[in-house]
Parts: sequence; C-alpha cells; structure tokens
Amino acid sequence: MSGTGGCLRVLILSWGPWVIWDDKKAPSTAVGVLKTLMDIVARKFGICYEVDAPADLDFGSKLDNGSLTGIIGMLNRSEADMSMVPMSVDYFRYQFVEFSEFLIVDEHRMSFKRPTPEADVAGFVKPFTLTMWLALFLSTLVMCTAVFFSECGASFILRSKGKSKQKQGVSGSKLKSDGISSQVYHAVLWTVSCLFAQSVPWEPRNVPVRVVAGMWLLATLIVGTVYRSNLKAMLILPKVVLPFDNFEEFAEVDFPGQLILGGVLEVASREADPNSMLAKIRAKSHVNSNIWLAVKEVLAGRFAGIASASGQSWLHHIDFSVHGKCRLYTARGGMYSTSVSLGFPKGSALKPKIDFVIQGLKEFGILQYLIHSQIPNGTICFNKPFSSTSASTELRPLELGDFYGIFCLYTGGIVLATLVFIVEHLVKGTSTQEPRVEHVD
Repeated sequence: MSGTGGCLRVLILSWGPWVIWDDKKAPSTAVGVLKTLMDIVARKFGICYEVDAPADLDFGSKLDNGSLTGIIGMLNRSEADMSMVPMSVDYFRYQFVEFSEFLIVDEHRMSFKRPTPEADVAGFVKPFTLTMWLALFLSTLVMCTAVFFSECGASFILRSKGKSKQKQGVSGSKLKSDGISSQVYHAVLWTVSCLFAQSVPWEPRNVPVRVVAGMWLLATLIVGTVYRSNLKAMLILPKVVLPFDNFEEFAEVDFPGQLILGGVLEVASREADPNSMLAKIRAKSHVNSNIWLAVKEVLAGRFAGIASASGQSWLHHIDFSVHGKCRLYTARGGMYSTSVSLGFPKGSALKPKIDFVIQGLKEFGILQYLIHSQIPNGTICFNKPFSSTSASTELRPLELGDFYGIFCLYTGGIVLATLVFIVEHLVKGTSTQEPRVEHVD
C-alpha cells in the first residue's frame, strides 16, 4: 500500500457529484458519491485510506519524452493504489492503468450562459414566414386586379344596355367619374382595406364583383385570425433562438470553449485530424485545470464549457439551488460517450474487491440513489430555454422595445399619408382651371 501506516493512497480531482473538492483546501476535505463509496469499502474490508491529489491537478496525458502525467502517471508508476475520482475509459488510458467495473456510461456536452427572451423589433412580422408574406402580397395584387376587371366588365355591360351611367356609394356621395382611374382607386382601396379590417365608404354593387369580393373577405378573415393568434402565442410563450445545440453547430460558430486539462476529450483532440470537428473545437477552446475559474467564465458568457454530462448536472444543481433559477443551458447534442470507472495500477489486487462493492451498489440501486442525493436539482435546467407553462419563471414582461417595430410601421404610415396629402395639394394648386364661360340671354 502506497499510503502511510499501511493505508491506501487514493487520488482525487474535483468532479461533482463524484468528488466535490476545493483545490485550495486539503484533499481530505473532499466529499461526494465516491467518498461515501470509499467509506463503505473501508468498513467492509477493515482498511484505512488517505486522500491525495496529483501535483499538476491533471487526469493525465503522455508527454513528448514518453513520461506520463497526472493520475494516469502516478497509477502507472504505482505511486498510488487507486483513483477516488472516476475516469472515462479509452484506449490510451487502458494501456497504462486498469479500470474497475463501470459506474455509469457518460457523454460530453456543452454548457453556456442561458439565453433569455429579449425584445424583438421585427417581432410583428414573425407570425408568418417570408414565403407566407410573399404569397399574401401576390394574393393582394391578384385580388386588386380581379376586382378591377370585374368592376370594368360589369360597368361595360350596364352601359351597353343603358341602365347605368352613375354609381352611388354607401355613404351617399356621388362619384364624379366612372373612368379607369376611379375603378382602379376603388379596387385597390377596397382590397387593402379588407386585408387590414378597415372600413371604406364604397362597396361592390354588381353581382360579379360581389362574388370576387366575398371570396376575398373570407380569405382575409382567416389570414387575420391566424396572424393575431400566432402573434399572441409568440408573446405568451416566447421562444429563444439558441446559438448552437450540438457539437457540429458549435464547431461552425465564432464562440470559444473551455476544455478540462487532461480530460479524455482534451487528450483526444490533441491528435485529431486538422480538418475534423474535434480539431476545430480545440483550435478555438481554452484548456483549463481550474474548474471553478472555468465555471465563472462560463457563467459570465465568455465561454462554452465542455465536460461530462454528470459533471454538468452537478453544476446545474448547485447553481439552481443557490439562485433559484437556471443560469446555464446544456446543449442536447452530445459526443464521446464512454464508460466511467475507477483507475488502478496494472495487476492491482485491490481491483476485484472494489468491483464487488460497485456491482452490489449498482444492483441494489444504491449507487443511483447516492448520485441523485447529491444532485436533486440537476436535471431541471436541461430543458430548452423557452416558456412552456403559464407558471414558468422564464416569462418576461413586455418592454418598450417590443413595440418599436409597430411604432416604426405606424410612423411610416403617417409620413407616407402626409406626403400624399402634400402632393395632392401641390398638384391641385398648380393645375390650370378651365375658363368659365357665362351665357347671356
């Protein structure tokens, strides 16, 4: 045994919920799931153990001179009896150490500052897609044309029979002219007014025009109802656009990451193909051995933390328990799934005993109970950041910025109407009036 006084020497690093340890304090102050497991082993086999940590605070990698660092190196040189922190099993590590019965199967994911709903200036156009807006615009043009030709056709038939020479609107005002310009004016005004649910002092008077107009009234009723419903739904349950939700998307965006020094993903990325996704992620990521510093930078929104899903569950639990809300989001797409086990020197006689204990804890559900007792709030913040219920804590009151788009549209309409009004008066003032001839009896 490598420890003093015939005790086991076990190595740790901080990896919640397995091992929770502040590296500024003594390793003996560590707690967590595996601290409980080692206490069970010590009582069952009547042994003692002392907790230590590698000087470089590294899981371990191979240097250019062939030497091994971190926990892997110390176990390979039999400087310790086992690790009290789990390690992801891969071929590189398997060459130098032995692994216990697996604890769980874990994968790597990304966590980053949780996006929140924000004011959207263009929110009033979001209920429909661009294709839908184009279709609506073309439908309005087609309907203006249809109303115009229907009105022209009906007027032509009535004139040819000598039954109508002047039409009168609903308001009682008489039209000055039945010419083309007047019919275009009525067709456009009535079609657009129906689309925006505005009244107009003119209505179709002939059967062909009323048939076309009836179809347009029904269509605009449906379109208007759907638009208002979608807009209301977007305000009640706002959705948030995620910058990325898997490693493929993360590799393509301009956002840095954080890798754990000596972690299985960090070691694998060192020799990755330069054109591979893993190499792209490493090229824009920082490698850090200080877990707490990395967590602070991720919470500040400067990096996306890349670590095991179990470790991120513990981080979510701590953050939610302290602040009562989810400040981080974990991407759903994962990669590099591996079994997680404890490490031993090659040929260790201690390994079968630890395997027996782990198998018993797994079969009776005790291991899962120990994990869940450490992270009861660990899975709450894995949900996507959008309001899913009326009681959601992510609901956001409307801000002035939510109305900027509508205000701009309203202002644009007022400006356009003012310009039209000014132009009409200018044209009227500069137009020449016909000379007035008086007849003398």
